[in-house]
Amino acid sequence: EDMEDLCMVKSLVAEAVKEDGFVVLNADDKYSLDIIPRIKAQIIYFSKDCNNEYILEAIRNDNICVYLSEGYVCAYNRGREYRIIKIEEIFMKELIIKDLHVSVEDKEILKGVNLTINANETIALLGPNGHGKSTLLAAIMGNPKYKVTQGSITLDGEDVLAMKVDERARKGVFLAMQYPSEVPGVVNADFLKAAINARRENPIKLFEFYRSLESASKKMHISMDMAQRFLNEGFSGGEKKRNEILQMLLFNPDLSMLDEIDSGLDVDALVCVSDAIKECQQKGMSFLVISHYARLYQLIQPTRVAVMINGKIAVEGGKEIIDRIDTQGYEWIKYELGIEIEKEDNSMNKTSIGVCATREATKGK
Repeated sequence: EDMEDLCMVKSLVAEAVKEDGFVVLNADDKYSLDIIPRIKAQIIYFSKDCNNEYILEAIRNDNICVYLSEGYVCAYNRGREYRIIKIEEIFMKELIIKDLHVSVEDKEILKGVNLTINANETIALLGPNGHGKSTLLAAIMGNPKYKVTQGSITLDGEDVLAMKVDERARKGVFLAMQYPSEVPGVVNADFLKAAINARRENPIKLFEFYRSLESASKKMHISMDMAQRFLNEGFSGGEKKRNEILQMLLFNPDLSMLDEIDSGLDVDALVCVSDAIKECQQKGMSFLVISHYARLYQLIQPTRVAVMINGKIAVEGGKEIIDRIDTQGYEWIKYELGIEIEKEDNSMNKTSIGVCATREATKGK
């Protein structure tokens, strides 16, 4: 059986070479040493030299990826199966939000949000406390507490609002929460393994899982002992946030939404988190990031900035907006754009986690 598999792989490699393609081999794959001396093709070990985000994504869970021709790759997976994939199918192309209105307990929080997130884009989402930033992320993820009363969210043309929460996660949407919940009775490692398998055709092998977990834990400076503890139970605030980023590294989503992931982190932990984000950016992951602190944005270098005021995106532009808000607060938006800000905030660095729009809306109920 192994010989048949090897012959199939060789034929795929030969086809790739014939089509002027190149071959990407996992350095750990048992066929690699046998194939390399027999072919004349460009060999790229993705653990060292590969800088093509499409190929990287294709082989995250595969042993071998062969580039066949323009726009196509062949992924040969651990289940002894292979499939032809269009490159544009590997990554999400865009998430489009149109005229989104969201209410919590009959109080409207979002009042017509329009925003597009493109592939391999990092958007910094800014705005005063209580203006709906976290509400937007929760609505995208499908939190049932947030009722969409108008508008649409589509992911590569598919209706996100028609999907259940787990369907959205399987489509590659991930939310690192501002206040991660403690889940007694659910072992952290079991949760991580189950979530990884939800996006795979074949369950991850135990050795492979723990190897990936160990690698991600080292990057996040998290002890492997935490893997055997109940999910977030007894974790410090910083440990919970780093555990959220650990999940992002292991799940490999297409779109990561980070809700004040930097709050409660010391300087070393902030650098650790930003390094993980930058690693994922290089692999083509898209981000929507909420923070009140300019330091995180300086580290991760967003490609675009959106400012939410009164439940709408009021301003979009480049990174210079972050510097202006950091030094001047949001007053200039009021005077230059004629937008009356319902709740006031000072400069970013003086702003703590504060309140969220949902809490304000439900206060006293």
